[in-house]
Amino acid sequence: MAKGYGRGMPGMGGGMNMNMLKQAQKMQQDMLRMQQELQEKEYQAASGGGVVTAVVNGKHELRKGFVDSMSLDNANFDSQEAYEQKIMEVLNELKGGKGRVASFYSHVIGDGEWCISTDRLEFLLRKAKEMGLQFYTFQELQYW
Repeated sequence: MAKGYGRGMPGMGGGMNMNMLKQAQKMQQDMLRMQQELQEKEYQAASGGGVVTAVVNGKHELRKGFVDSMSLDNANFDSQEAYEQKIMEVLNELKGGKGRVASFYSHVIGDGEWCISTDRLEFLLRKAKEMGLQFYTFQELQYW
């Protein structure tokens, strides 16, 4: 066996292996902490002059952003039941997601084909409130 092999490095004392082990453990803990910080950090990208914004975390999970866009106009639903079913599907999806946003729009409030009736709008707002979901106007989202 070569001189000094297995006894630590000559002139460094027998504790060299313990110091190296402690340093390696500290480096490992530091790396785990940094990985955790990177996963929790949020990254933002915008398009269309900031009209559409997406925020993801280091795990590639969508935290904020537009996921769905749905016209609430009366012309898109054959009946009140079809409207309510679709609204509940979307609201349940949003409730289960993290930071997901649906864009609901209609041309105007009213009873015409390219309108949303007040009954339908009230149903949407009531159900969303019961589920604890937040609504924002288009103007609020522009400054998001």
